[in-house]
Amino acid sequence: MLEIQELTQPLITTLTRPTWAEIDLGATAYNVKRIKEIVGPRVEVMAVVKAEAYGHGALGVAHTALASGATWLGVAELNEAIALRQAGIAAPILILAWAPGWLARQAIQHDAACTVFDIDTAGMFSRAAQEIGRAARIHVKINTGLNRLGLMPDAAASAIEQMNAMEGLYLEGIFTHFARSDETNRAPTRVQLERFRQVLSDVEARGIRIPIRHAANSPSILNYPESHFEMVRPGILLHGLDPSKEVPAPGDFKPVMALKTIVAQVQTLPPKSPISYGGTYVTEGYERIAVLPIGYADGFRRGPNPWGEVLVRGQRAPIVGRVCMDQCMINVTHIPGVKQGDEVVLIGEQAGNRIRAEDVAHRLGTSNYETVSALTARIPRFFIHEGHEESRRNS
Repeated sequence: MLEIQELTQPLITTLTRPTWAEIDLGATAYNVKRIKEIVGPRVEVMAVVKAEAYGHGALGVAHTALASGATWLGVAELNEAIALRQAGIAAPILILAWAPGWLARQAIQHDAACTVFDIDTAGMFSRAAQEIGRAARIHVKINTGLNRLGLMPDAAASAIEQMNAMEGLYLEGIFTHFARSDETNRAPTRVQLERFRQVLSDVEARGIRIPIRHAANSPSILNYPESHFEMVRPGILLHGLDPSKEVPAPGDFKPVMALKTIVAQVQTLPPKSPISYGGTYVTEGYERIAVLPIGYADGFRRGPNPWGEVLVRGQRAPIVGRVCMDQCMINVTHIPGVKQGDEVVLIGEQAGNRIRAEDVAHRLGTSNYETVSALTARIPRFFIHEGHEESRRNS
C-alpha cells in the first residue's frame, strides 16, 4: 500500500478538485479471473459496465475485464454502447434495457446487440437491418418473475417463432433476469429458472436454436451453477462488492474503489456554535471542525440519512451538520494534529481501519449498488493497475 504522500501528492498537483476515486484495475482483473474460475472455461462472461461500471469508470473496467477473460460487455442504453465503440472496443456488446425501435439503425451501425421483447420492435429492427444490409443482433428477454421487461413465458415461443422468420434478424440470445437470487430463500429463483427452462424447451420444440442462453447475475453466479448456461452477467461482483448481505462476495474478492478527499480547513469553534445550514448540529464545548470538499452534488448524500463517518489519520470522524452541495463538515476534536491537506477516506482503508461501501450503504439505508453508482462524474476516477497510476475523467 502506497504511503499517503506518495499517492496523494501527484493528485493534488494534477486534479482540478481535491476529491477523487481510486479504481484498482488490478483488483478488477483478479475478480474477473475468479469469476472465470467459478463458471468454468465453457461459460462466457459478460462484464456489465452500465452506469459507468457502477460508478467505477466504464472504459477502464471494460478494457481490464476483456483482458482478464470476459468476452462480452453489457450496457443499459445505446449511448453507453456507442461510447465504448468510439473508444475502440470491438468486443460484443448487449444493450440490456429497452432499445426503442427507432434506434435500430444506430444500434446496427454500431454493432450493438439489443434486447427485444415484442413483435413490433422486432419488426422495426428487421426493416432497419434490410435497409442497411446488415443483420440486427437481438437477444429476446423473457419475464419469468421479475415483472419488469420481457415476454411472458406462455407467449414467448410463438413470438420468437415470428421473430425468427423476419428478414435481417439474428436471434443471437435469449435471457431472463432474477428478482431474488440474492436471498437465502432459493424457491423464487428456482421457480424463475423452471419457467425459463420451459420457454427454452418450447422454443427448441419449434426447431429454433438460439445460441446464447443467459440468466445468471452476480449472486446466481455464486449460488446457482445450473443458471450459468452459455454466459453469465456479473455486475457488482466485478468490483469486489457483496451482491447482498445474504449472498456476500467470496472472501478473496477484492474491492476496487476507494473514495478520498482532503481536509480544506480546520477551525476550533467555541461552545454553542451552529454548524452548516439550519444549525442542526451545535457544538457542546470547544470542538475542532474540519471542512471537506465533497457534497451531495458528488453523490455524497445529504439525506434522509447521511454518510455517517469518514477516516482521518486512521481514525473515524463523524459528519456533523447538514451536508452542503460541495462541502461537508466533520468533527476531529478527538483526533490530534488534523490539518489542511490531510487525506480523508470515505470508502476504503487507512492505517488499518476500513470503511466499506456496504457499511456506507447500511447507514444510508440503501444498497452498495446505489452507493457507488450515485457518485457523480465530477469526481475524477484515478485508475491504478500493477503499481502504475493513470488519471482519467469518466465520459
